[in-house]
Amino acid sequence: MSTLSLSLPDERLRRVLSGPTLWALLAVAAVILPAALGPYWAFVIGQAAVVSIIVLSLTLLTGFAGQISLAQSAFVGAGAYTCAQLALRLGWNMFEALPVAVAVGFFLGVLVGIPALRLRGIYLAISTLGLAVVADRLVFQLPQLGGLNGLSLTRPRGPVDLTSNLAMAYACLALLLILLLTLWRLRDGRTGWWLQAIRDDERAAEIAGVDVALYKLLVFGYSGAAAALGGALLGYLSLHLNPLDFNALSSVSYLALVVVVGRRSLAGALAGGALWVVIPQVAEGISRSASQALPIALPLLLVVGVFFTSGRFKLREALRLGTA
Repeated sequence: MSTLSLSLPDERLRRVLSGPTLWALLAVAAVILPAALGPYWAFVIGQAAVVSIIVLSLTLLTGFAGQISLAQSAFVGAGAYTCAQLALRLGWNMFEALPVAVAVGFFLGVLVGIPALRLRGIYLAISTLGLAVVADRLVFQLPQLGGLNGLSLTRPRGPVDLTSNLAMAYACLALLLILLLTLWRLRDGRTGWWLQAIRDDERAAEIAGVDVALYKLLVFGYSGAAAALGGALLGYLSLHLNPLDFNALSSVSYLALVVVVGRRSLAGALAGGALWVVIPQVAEGISRSASQALPIALPLLLVVGVFFTSGRFKLREALRLGTA
């Protein structure tokens, strides 16, 4: 009797959270919630979208191609500071600066990918972490970049007015959607198959005719570009850059989040962004003191992580949307 009572809700939940239904629910929520909950929660939802973009950059790199990077905080910071410098020195608005930030992230990603041609596993992780530490301690804290005081940004008023939290949240969600669809097409296309071959067995991929070196560099470049996009949006969303927001520990946190929600799950990246932002907000709402909110947030994250990865009620299978 107990088995039957658990299996029936399990089956109903799995059908409700099947691919098309899940994405339809997420799309409706993305349109309605920012406007319905007010400016503050629109800002929070925008933050969740930005973190999801950063997590997707690691989903591409680690989940699709099997590569490890602990340099994502450096890419995120590079995107943010590139936009800030272009705004302060050249007067560029967000729409002009974003493509440059993405290009800078791609270039840095390719540079970080060069050691990946020879290094694997923990050695690759250590080498990429070194870049994050250098960027954290030596680059982002330069006086020319504002030092520990950071830099301020202003949101554009044209050609689209993004000065309100609601408009900025919708902009972040729109770019998240574009990145999500791009990775979806990439995963199911020829490039996705080649990346999967590299992830599973590099030597076999070479024998099959895949240019492993080229695709490794490209996937690092694309990952860096996506992370830089997230960093640029984070700067315009918060209107202030603090070098402490791009510390090396953030890279470890991003990678841990990807592992918790599923390395190859696109929907899991969205869940990761929500977990990163919303759960601490809920915990702090329960307890206004940050010191008291932390003991609430950590168990919530632990419970959700165990629930998500254990396969309970097959949620992970429902959210994964196909893995190789």
